[in-house]
Amino acid sequence: MKTFREIKKHLPHVNNELINIKLFRFLAIPFLRLLILFKVKPNTVSFSWLVIGLIGAVFVFTGKYNYALIGVILIQISQFIDQMDGPLARYYGKAHPIGQYLDKTGVTIHRTLLLTGISYGAYSFYGSAIYLYSAILMPIFSLGGIFLKSLPFILSYQNKTKIKEPMKQLYQNKIKDYILEFFRPTNPLNITLFAAIFGFLYVLALPYTVFMFLYFLYQFLKSYKIIKNF
Repeated sequence: MKTFREIKKHLPHVNNELINIKLFRFLAIPFLRLLILFKVKPNTVSFSWLVIGLIGAVFVFTGKYNYALIGVILIQISQFIDQMDGPLARYYGKAHPIGQYLDKTGVTIHRTLLLTGISYGAYSFYGSAIYLYSAILMPIFSLGGIFLKSLPFILSYQNKTKIKEPMKQLYQNKIKDYILEFFRPTNPLNITLFAAIFGFLYVLALPYTVFMFLYFLYQFLKSYKIIKNF
């Protein structure tokens, strides 16, 4: 049986990674040992966290607070399980870029459904039409922002050109990094979890709508500056 140290070397190594994410990955090690012991395949783990996250999002849509709490916890569990399929694939020597693509796609779907579910849940909970409009606009802003973020790289590949961007570290362990991660919907230990636990989840519907609109607008302007040069 592999030791903690042997399994740990298959975990991602990211410079200055935030403590909450490091904690999730450290806690994943004993579960990875069990997965290896029972010869569970990486694709099975990927499928599991995708399904658990989707079920969690459906619970949030109901507008019933107990179900919403269960839903948010299920999404947190799915994010925890998500820490295991990559290391497991590397352990078996089956790591592939398609796995990374599917991972990002799954997280995108979970985030979009969670945010839309919060807005629609707020509509069911409060009955105000503004939350229904929020639920309609949320997937447009969320998916549109992600599409616009990736569009310049698709164009650069198609035209065999290179987009020059300064290399930046993803995390610097500064307070602002923790604040941003705290408000990121599908990251571990985020505001949606604490909002669900302490009873103010649906209050986040409109702030998240505004935030995702600004995210969409930022990506639109950023992409436009690059696309106009093609």
